[in-house]
Amino acid sequence: MTLHTILEKTRWLSVWKRFAMQYPGQTENEQYYFNVYSKLLETAPLESTTKLIIDEKVSRLNAMKWITVLGVLSNNEIDYALEFNPWAEWLGMEVESTTLVEYCESDIIAHCLFEMAYVGNGRYDSVLTKAKSLATA
Repeated sequence: MTLHTILEKTRWLSVWKRFAMQYPGQTENEQYYFNVYSKLLETAPLESTTKLIIDEKVSRLNAMKWITVLGVLSNNEIDYALEFNPWAEWLGMEVESTTLVEYCESDIIAHCLFEMAYVGNGRYDSVLTKAKSLATA
């Protein structure tokens, strides 16, 4: 099942409820995330060979846990961050079967919204600016 298919099955209030539980520090940005959600509903998915996985990680230093969304190419098992991938490509990704079992549809969309919007939410602006300046140098 693709992320796009899952997205189409959800409703904003259900996704927001799950999002706010997982990312309470982001609740003041509800309108921003609603806008991203709405934009995703209007975006046509691109076919992708990457599988999307939601995984719980644990820090070796302090045992802190966090959820991350990763991509795995169909031909290998190396995972990588998806933040810089186009949203249309995310939507075309198949969601890995264990993710479908471990997370409800609203949780999957909530975690993906957080990761997708992370770059556009100002946290990587300086990195993007630096990368663009290096690319044009």
